[in-house]
Formats: sequence, C-alpha cells, structure tokens
Amino acid sequence: MAPGLTIKRIPAGSDTGSTLRLISGLTGSRTLAKLTIPGRRWRHAGRMAFVLAAWSPPAGRQALCLRLKITATDRRGKRIGRVGTSYTCLNSSEWTWLGLRTTTPAGAAAVHVHLERRSANYTRIELMIAGAPRAKTSRVSPPVPPPSSSPAAPPPPLSRPKIRPPPGPIARPLTFLPRDFRLDPALKRPRILLTDAALPRYRALARGQGRVLFGPLRDLADRFVAEKIPGRPFAASRPGPDYGRRPLLLAFCHRITGDKKYFDAARRWALAISTWRDWGRGRSANQSLIAAHLLSDLAVTYDWLAPSLPPEERRIIRLKIVLQAELLHQALTKPGGAWWNQAWRHGRLWIGATALGLAGLALSGDVPRAEAWVRAALDTYRRINTVLPADGSWPEAAAHWGEAVGAMTVFYLVLQATTNVDPWPTCPWLAKTVLFRLYNSRPDWRGVLNFGDGPERDRAGYQLEIIARAYQLSLARWLALRTINPGDAYGLWGFLAADPDLKPTPPDDFPLFRLFADIELFVVRGSWGPKSTLIAFKAGPPGGRRNAQARLVGRRVFIGRCHPDQNSFVVLAGGRGLIVDDGPTALKWTRDQNTLLVNGRGQRGEGLEVFHDDRPEDSLKIGLKVVLATPFLAVAEGEAATAYPPDLGLQSYRRLILFLPPDLVIVRDRALTAAEASFSQRFHFRGRLRQATRPGAYDLVSAAGDVVLAARFLSPRGVHFETTPYRGKVNGRQVRQTVLAATNTDRARRFSLMAVLRPGAGPSALADLTPVKNGDVWGWTWALPERRMTFLTRARTGPLSGPRLAGRARDLFCVQDQGGNFVAVGLAGRSLIVSGKKRLEAAADLDWTVLGRAQVMVALFRVSRDTRVTLFPGFVPQRVSVGESVLSPAAQWAQKRVTVQLAPGARWVILRGPRAPRLPPQLSPGSRNRWLFAR
Repeated sequence: MAPGLTIKRIPAGSDTGSTLRLISGLTGSRTLAKLTIPGRRWRHAGRMAFVLAAWSPPAGRQALCLRLKITATDRRGKRIGRVGTSYTCLNSSEWTWLGLRTTTPAGAAAVHVHLERRSANYTRIELMIAGAPRAKTSRVSPPVPPPSSSPAAPPPPLSRPKIRPPPGPIARPLTFLPRDFRLDPALKRPRILLTDAALPRYRALARGQGRVLFGPLRDLADRFVAEKIPGRPFAASRPGPDYGRRPLLLAFCHRITGDKKYFDAARRWALAISTWRDWGRGRSANQSLIAAHLLSDLAVTYDWLAPSLPPEERRIIRLKIVLQAELLHQALTKPGGAWWNQAWRHGRLWIGATALGLAGLALSGDVPRAEAWVRAALDTYRRINTVLPADGSWPEAAAHWGEAVGAMTVFYLVLQATTNVDPWPTCPWLAKTVLFRLYNSRPDWRGVLNFGDGPERDRAGYQLEIIARAYQLSLARWLALRTINPGDAYGLWGFLAADPDLKPTPPDDFPLFRLFADIELFVVRGSWGPKSTLIAFKAGPPGGRRNAQARLVGRRVFIGRCHPDQNSFVVLAGGRGLIVDDGPTALKWTRDQNTLLVNGRGQRGEGLEVFHDDRPEDSLKIGLKVVLATPFLAVAEGEAATAYPPDLGLQSYRRLILFLPPDLVIVRDRALTAAEASFSQRFHFRGRLRQATRPGAYDLVSAAGDVVLAARFLSPRGVHFETTPYRGKVNGRQVRQTVLAATNTDRARRFSLMAVLRPGAGPSALADLTPVKNGDVWGWTWALPERRMTFLTRARTGPLSGPRLAGRARDLFCVQDQGGNFVAVGLAGRSLIVSGKKRLEAAADLDWTVLGRAQVMVALFRVSRDTRVTLFPGFVPQRVSVGESVLSPAAQWAQKRVTVQLAPGARWVILRGPRAPRLPPQLSPGSRNRWLFAR
C-alpha cells in the first residue's frame, strides 16, 4: 500500500454486505492501493461492486487520472479472471466517481483490488468496496454445465451484471449499461419498432396527430421513388450524400402505408448499396462516416424488408452487412484501429458505435457474430457515459451535437424496444443536454450558434422527440416541434418516438442566461421572443476542460472541429446575426474570429485544416474568471493569454462583457505584453457598415436592412479603425461580411478598448453617448428618457467616483431610473460608498459585485487566506458559502453589520441579499463554485 493510505472500516449496509473505505493523503507513488479480499467474504456472493469517489484540488495543474483493476485467483494463487477500467481523467476541484461491476467466477478464493494513478495532485481519495454475500448470481452468468467425463471447463471470466449501487458519498447514481443483453423472444422480424403488433398504432398516428410529421416524410419518399440510383456515388462528392436514407425512408413508408411502390424502390436501393464495393473513398473508406451511416440505415432496412424479400436478395444484403460490420468492429475495438475509436466525446465514435449496434440487433439470431457487435456498442457507450460532463454540454458546435445525440438516442430507442436493457437511466446527461440545445438556439429557432466548425442549421428535432419520450420532458417536445426538419429522412425516428400525450411546454419560466462550465460558454438573452437580443461568449479551453485534461495525460482526444477563437463572442438581434462567427472553414485562422491579434498573429493551432492544440497545460489556464447574472445585469470576464504562442509575450488578455437587458452590450478588452507590440481587435459584421458622424461610431445595417446595430468604440489610447470586406462560407454558401479592425496606432505594451453595442430601429440608438476622460480614468455616460448609465474604468485599482458613487475599484458601473434611484450598481474593487454611506469593504479585490433593486446583493469575488469582508447597513446576507459548506459558525451576525471571516484556503465567496429569490435547481452553483446565478 502506498504511503499515506489508511484503511477505515465503516458499518455495512443492509443489502451490501461490507464496505471498506480508503482515505489517502498526498503521495508520489504510482500504485495507490493493493487490497486482497479473502474468499470467505465472496464465496457465495456471485457479484461485486466497486465505486471510486475522488477529489483533486483546484490548484493542481494535472488532471486526476486513475485506473481500477480487479483480479480473481483460485486457492493456488493462479489468476482465473480479470476485469478493469482504462485510465480515466477526472475533473480537478470536483467530486467524481469511477465504478466497476463484476461477477466472481466459480472457484475464486480471493479477489485482489489494484488502484493506480498515472498523474494526479489530490488530497483525498475514497475507495468503497461493497458486496452482497447472500445475493443470487446474476441471470447473465454462464450456466453450470452438467457433470460429464470430459475435463472440467475453465472458470468463466469476470462479467459485469447490473446490480444495485452501493451506498456512499457519490454525487450521482451508479448505473451502467450491461455488457450482455437478451432479445425479446416475443419479437419476430420485423423486430425494430415497426413490428406487426405496433403497426396499427403507427398507422393511426399517421392519419391523426402525427400527419404533420408523416406528410413531409411521404412526400420525400415519393421523390426517392423516381430518383436514379448512381453507379459510382463516391467518385466526385465529398463527403458524399446520405444514400442510406433512401431505402430506410422507403421501407418505413412501405410498412406504414403498405404501398408496393415504396417496397420496390427500397428493394432496388438496398441491393444497389449492397453491391457497391467500397463505402467511401481512400484508405479509410469502409471506416468512414459514410460507411457508418450506410451500415446503420441498411441494417434497419433489412429488418423491415426481410420477411418480404426473396431468399437470394436477403442473403446478398445480409452478407454485405456482415462484411461492413466486421470492418467497423475491427476499427472500433482493435488496438491501433481507427483514429476515432477512443475519441469518447466526438460524434464520429458515437455514429460508428450506433451503426455496429443496430447491425447486431438487426441480425441477431441469423449471424453468430451479431451479439459481439452489440456488446462492442454497449461497451463503447458505457465508456462514453463516464466522461460526459454534468452540465449537459457538448465540446463541438451545436450542429455536430445533433449528429452525435441523434446516433445515441436512435440506438437507445431500438435497444430498449428489442431487448431487456433499459439504457435511459444510465445516461442522465441526455436529459440535461436539452438545455444545451435550447440555449444554443437562435432567438427565432431557425438555427443554432455556429461556434467552431459547425453550420448554422442542424438536424435536430427527432433527437429531442426521443429524449422527450424517454424522460417525459415537455420542454424537449416543445423544442422538437420548432426545430424538426420536415425535409430530413431521419425525421422518421421522431415520428416513431413521438408521444402525443406529452404536452409541450415553452421555456418561459426558464432563466434567460446559462453557463456551460465544461466548455465555459455563457449565453444570455433579453427574452424568449423571436426578435430578442442574444449574446454568447466563448472563453474555455479548446474542446472543453475535460478534453484538455485528457490531452494533458496523453489520451487521444480529437478537437479538430474547434477554432482558435478563445474570448470570442457573437450578437444576434431582431432574428438576424449581427456580430457573427465564421462557422465551417477550410483553414482555421484567428483573424476570422471576433477576438485579438498580436503583432498580426493569432492563437496557437491556427492556419491548419484540423485544429491542433500542442500545449494542453496552457489551455487549462484559459477560461472564465467571472460569471455573474442577475435580472438587471449580466457580467462575464474571460482570460485567454495562454491561448497565444509564448514567443508573443502576451501576459494578459481579459475581455469583459456586460449585458444590460434588454438590448445593451458592453465589451471591454485589456491586453498586456512583456514588450511593445501591435494589437488588433476584430469584429465581424454581417451586413453593411457605415460610419457615423462621431469618430469611433459606426452603425451596422443588417443584410435585410431591418435591424441596425449602433456601435461606439472608446479607448484611452489612439486607435485606428479600418473596415475591410470579408467573404466566408456558411452552410456551403458564400456570405458577405464586413470586418472592423481596431488597431493601436503606435506600438505599446498595453491595449484597451471599449465597445458599446445596441440593436435598434435607427442610427440614433446611442446618440446620447458621452465619453469621459480624466487622467487614467476613462469611460462613458449614456442617457435615455427612462434610464441613465455610467461606466468608469482604469488600469488598476484606485479611487473612482461617479454620480453619488465612490470607491476604491478598477471598474464602477451604475444604472439609474428617471427619479435617480439606483437600479443596479456594479463594482470590481475593494470598497463602495453609495450616497455618502459605505456599503461594502473587503481586504482583497472583489472580482465583481452587483447591488440591485430591492436590496438584492449579488457578489462573487476571489479571496485569499484570512480575508475579511464587511457588509454595511441594508445588505445583510441571506447565505454565505465557501466551497460546499455554509459559514454560519464563522459569521458574526448583527442587525446592521456583518463580518465574514473566511476559512483558510477558501477561494470563492457567494453572497445573496435577503429578498433574493432562491436559485432555480438547474442554475445552482457547480461544485467548483466559480459561478453565481440569481433570479
């Protein structure tokens, strides 16, 4: 056992036998623990469960990477079975778990547990080992053969049956996809959803509530009937059309309507696809995305058409499915196989696993190898479910989210309908990811945000219909009805999964802001209306924080669809994209993003067709430093200095974004280099850009001419503005954009720029903007009949004063109504005086504080050891949190003054005012407590 590890026995549960807990301190050993559990405790168990709960401190730069191995030995000490996990990267500063289930083989005298690490900085690890001595052997265990004179068969290997999770301090239930499955014996082919027993219900749905979905699908099938089958489909196109959807949709319409023309067309297409020598082009033709789509579509088509096909045609199609499935199985499971076989959070692996699983389910009972294909798919999704983030986010663009989630949901839908496996409880991420699609939707619901290499349209709808049915989510059904594409053949899965009894519910009661902590994407909008303003700010590591941790320990993680776009943002309003992302491009350049160039150069990994991050340790330093959202103000600030090559000497690049509902956006940039450099801030507009009368003032007229974005730029230094045309591709079409580049006129070490943006109906939206300049203090004031705003900033903390405001701060912001009453007051500093009365004082700089209407106080600030924060009259905190504990013993409560003494090592404090409503459950602070949301 490694130094610093101790074993503590804790009481056994009523149904788990016994439990051991390991508590470890810091150690440099690779092997953390080796335990031997005597056979007397497991001889009658038949099954065991192992759960690892681990925590890594936020100061650690390395990811927590652990591996758990279980070995069974006989009385002579000979190994008779082994099962284990691969090295798994766990988030730092976050409790997480790693679980393993197993069945003890016959003749096992001892079980050995081996826990090892690859690299980690941790302070505590708990390993709970639980078993059930009187439990019955799992039904999937191999049957005992009858006595015979033949030599005894070797003991069966360790298997992984489904068991109840053991008790312990784990954050989520321990559920796994089982390795083995059993087909429903009552099902006859067709067995995938469109069974003979289910046909009357689906036909009634097509004539009733589902005719809105079935009508466009039948019209599309009619076009496929008359379409000519190509001879060499992959010779000229890249990546190639979705030919497999033709026979799939035609077979679907044949089963629903019984029309023979659909059967004849589906039969011709299926035979033609089966005679194509290769599916795809190049060296990886039969392992490509085209091959996976063709395999899954042809397998389901075979199941639906097989009872009516002649024996020879059925044999031809079946042989082609077997050949392609074996090639895909080797690519998925063979060491050193396809490049994507360990890309757990990449859609290419999900689509391949689904294709293999559907082929196995369609051919089970006809082909002996079919069960191995399904097990490979189950193993893949079991591993995928362990690396999905808790926030439901996706590291690629929202359009690619649709492809990956579509593959998973279709496989789970078919798996549940044809076998004894219920996969939905094993993946709670699917229920949460609906919010990712919701907040990444354009306000008019006609597209998605296209950060990264993704288009503005996706194939959503059917995925959401399946999720809505599986988890009974009325919001998912509402979103599915607005995003489903009637011209997409895969809409048939949405028809098959539709639940007419589930009433759709709009997101009117959901917050208008959302943070996805893994990819560190912050989205906020003015309302849920189709013409509202939407701002999205992207500041996380390329591919997300968990992917960066995996790359740090040498795991193969594909992030080629990412762009060098850290600290980039987009603005949409009036149903139009105003400040836009470049979307899918051949080469990835920072100059095509809404972010900073230093000496004409961009971020690491630019200039390549496939984005590459060669310094994951620097990528982990990228991220949001402050995120704070209230009904009257939203604040986000990101740091992206380490996203740039080290030779540029960029020491800091912070972008602060403030959003004042419903339509005002403020962007403040600060950059600092070790030597003099040239800085260029770029903003990509879609439409016409015209310069207003005042220097640094521009009006953007949208491409349709119905929305104007007023833009005013302020800087304490001389900045040269230049507009240039830019032609890019979005959804394969050339679009015309205008680039506004703000470049410093002389080389300097510091760069500051502030942009005030407001969508409106005319160029006078910001006519009353007044710049303020006083020494190193600069900012602006802006007055409208209903409100007045002031924002003051300086390079470092010092005295700042505004209307009835004063304090020692870096930034000071306030909003007043017609009567001069404060609607919101924001501060980044140490002290605040409002109308001559001190309201807040701290020993260290506050990252950001907002004092709002009705005495609601929302504060988020970084603290150090023994930091003292004093709150003055009118702002008695309702709750004081440090980490995951409430500091009620450490707070000295008084009627008008509260002093909070922070615990040693505390990093973040969250304060909420007495009248602030409770946080909604979907917006509760994460385990790292870096974010605060209040309604």
